[in-house]
Amino acid sequence: MLISFLKYENTKFFNSYQMIAPIFLYLLSIIANYIYKDLPILSSYGSTAIFLLLTMTWLTIMNFKHDSINERDILYIHLSSKLKYLTFKLINLILLSFPLILISIVYPLIINSFDKKITVNFIVISLIVHVLLSIFGILLGAFVSNTNLASKPYRWLFTVFVIIITLTKVTLVDSMSFLKWFVWIMPPISELLSLLNSGTLLLYNGKFLMYCMLILIYYCLLLKLTIHLFLKQK
Repeated sequence: MLISFLKYENTKFFNSYQMIAPIFLYLLSIIANYIYKDLPILSSYGSTAIFLLLTMTWLTIMNFKHDSINERDILYIHLSSKLKYLTFKLINLILLSFPLILISIVYPLIINSFDKKITVNFIVISLIVHVLLSIFGILLGAFVSNTNLASKPYRWLFTVFVIIITLTKVTLVDSMSFLKWFVWIMPPISELLSLLNSGTLLLYNGKFLMYCMLILIYYCLLLKLTIHLFLKQK
């Protein structure tokens, strides 16, 4: 059933050509990011991970919006549950992100963009960061597309607001410390990206591992909330 759904989903989505713009802009961003040579490894990968977050959020919202109400009802019947519909959609989007992540990691290696010799440590850290930010984009897109917390006219505005706050949380708290009582609800993605400014970050760094674990916990809570609100909708 999953394979059939993925074939149907990808055929319909690719034939709509809606994915061309976000993917093209993503590839263009990757190329622009590596115009210059001798770039720091982790901070450069951090930038492409942010591009990936934006792209997957965009693709996810478009992917869910592409299904009309009647199509959704038919898919609910064929899949026998709304939960399977949401789950299969998320699986499809995660699979779609894999080639984009691969391009992000491999492209600068091919054109030799970095100022240091690449190591397994840097590759694994960069891969983890790309995967985490990609999943956040997918979950955020699924949340705003399948819940009524943000009305349709303001969904994009709400999405952009969440992304900006999430990515600039460290800077905001440094500038206005009282904001820490409000922005804690966002996953510590900004903190994780700040660690990438260190060219000597190691995979077993305590802060890095802690932020990764906290982000995964946030993701589980966001996924559970999305499922709960989605299943409550008629």
